[in-house]
Amino acid sequence: IIQWSLQQVMVIRAGFPSSTMVARVISHLDIFSKW
Repeated sequence: IIQWSLQQVMVIRAGFPSSTMVARVISHLDIFSKW
């Protein structure tokens, strides 16, 4: 079970690294823009 979850996490990170990073950057920019 642990190995399967780790594989899923690796697949998710390998499949959607740019989208997650972009979303995080956008969220941070929105927070800073409010301040």
